[in-house]
Amino acid sequence: IICSLDTFIEMGILDQAGSILMFTHDMIQQEIYESASLAEREALHLKIGECLGKQALIDKPATIEQMVSGLDELQLADEEFFAGKSMFSSLISIACDQIDCAGPSSISDEGQRTRFAAWNLASGKQAQSQSNSLAALYYFSKGIIFLKPSCWHKNNMSLCLALHKGALKAAFTLGKADSVAQYAKEVESHVTFEDSLEIQPFFLMSLSQSGQHEEAICRGIEILRRLNFDIPVAPTPEAVMEAIIATDNIASNFS
Repeated sequence: IICSLDTFIEMGILDQAGSILMFTHDMIQQEIYESASLAEREALHLKIGECLGKQALIDKPATIEQMVSGLDELQLADEEFFAGKSMFSSLISIACDQIDCAGPSSISDEGQRTRFAAWNLASGKQAQSQSNSLAALYYFSKGIIFLKPSCWHKNNMSLCLALHKGALKAAFTLGKADSVAQYAKEVESHVTFEDSLEIQPFFLMSLSQSGQHEEAICRGIEILRRLNFDIPVAPTPEAVMEAIIATDNIASNFS
């Protein structure tokens, strides 16, 4: 193999920078990549992703910048991917870029799919901590896909809920009201009311921001009632006036 690599370097097909090998021209890389079958490409991405993910778990931060730089040169990811786009990318997120390229259809082992979903969760959280909501939504949504069709199975419940919460918050930040509603309804359909409380403020604000004020108010009132707040169904004019005065008194303390 080493002899073959040396030959390719001499022929000008490959270039070497330290321990990193790269193609000398994008067109050469593209031709070789596209000449491989879809199954071969998926297997390659999966192998690279697993290797990088295991390296990340060993925790060798000194190697991260070198690997990111090398992958940036290789350009193995398509336009959706975030690999190499930022020197702040963690090794686990680069691993996810490769694994997500392989896709869940190339992985039959349920344990592997769960592990890769967890890696996407970690990558999404990191992106979120860096205020990169677009990347966060990408990783969270990919993690959810890896868990399907047994996403809400009791063994995956905590992981699935965390992925949906992350995706909903990222979608809210990006102003994607339809996605917020989709993730919120998924959560409400599979967990207890108490476990869904964390997402409710984001869902209510999203409804309001998208002009669905009446639905936001009705939903907010229903949530308060389920939290044992005494809100009358048909308040009398006297009760309304009393509430307005009480609210005014409270607000006057902050003006």
